[in-house]
Amino acid sequence: MNSTVKIWLEIALSDLKSASLLYDNEHYRTSYFFFQQASEKANKALALLNGKLSKKEFDDIKHDQLKIYKKTIVKQENEIKKFIEIINPLPKVLNHEILSKSNITEYSQSLKDSTSFIDSLKNYDLVNIAISDLVYLLAQLKEIKETKINVPNDYEKIFETKMLGITDWIGNFKTHEAINVKEDLLNFIGNKEQTKQFYDIIKKQIFPMMIDLVFINLTFYVCAIITIQHSSLTRYAENDINPDNIYIKQLPIIVKQDAFMDMLYEAICKLDRINS
Repeated sequence: MNSTVKIWLEIALSDLKSASLLYDNEHYRTSYFFFQQASEKANKALALLNGKLSKKEFDDIKHDQLKIYKKTIVKQENEIKKFIEIINPLPKVLNHEILSKSNITEYSQSLKDSTSFIDSLKNYDLVNIAISDLVYLLAQLKEIKETKINVPNDYEKIFETKMLGITDWIGNFKTHEAINVKEDLLNFIGNKEQTKQFYDIIKKQIFPMMIDLVFINLTFYVCAIITIQHSSLTRYAENDINPDNIYIKQLPIIVKQDAFMDMLYEAICKLDRINS
């Protein structure tokens, strides 16, 4: 268990509870501020847990949650470049069915698209998001949360085939370490008792956790987007406008705030269980 992550999640839940109490008492501006704080701490806790960012890097991020995602993307792009440098001299590795140039190119493009989308958000009025867009986002989160994986009857055979493919791919590196790993994997695949236990763990624990992680990541990301412009706006008057006059009951993000806070609460609790 990462104790720092646990503390951050505990504070996020505390902020969320404050936001809920304030919301119920119609203190919408202050409520949205604490909602933003809960989202920020949750996103930072996730970045710490998955090793994407260090606590020291948070000094640069400050309250901009989307910087977490941009920094993560930059690191992934650098990792891809280093990986390509390693495998370029190994055509059998690069052109293997497990990993192809087209797969790498497609993944690299998806990272660029993600960066472009994040950058484009500064051109949007995220204070006045349409109610239809908020309803759509909530529906997507609910669908993922309720997703059940239907494991095919022959999933053990499918996994064995994939593992053999990975084993063959590793062997193409021709290094001493790669040969040892390939041998260990082949021995593991050949041990039916061990593989049976492994497949049971995948079915009963790994698959459900994967769904939880997708829900956690998307919920945190969506909450980052809908709160990104509110760390200052909820606290200070801008253009001589009292923010209490902005965060009114009829504002779409306030109308749906309670529903998003419920999603964030569930996502934080799921992450806390994974961390524990």
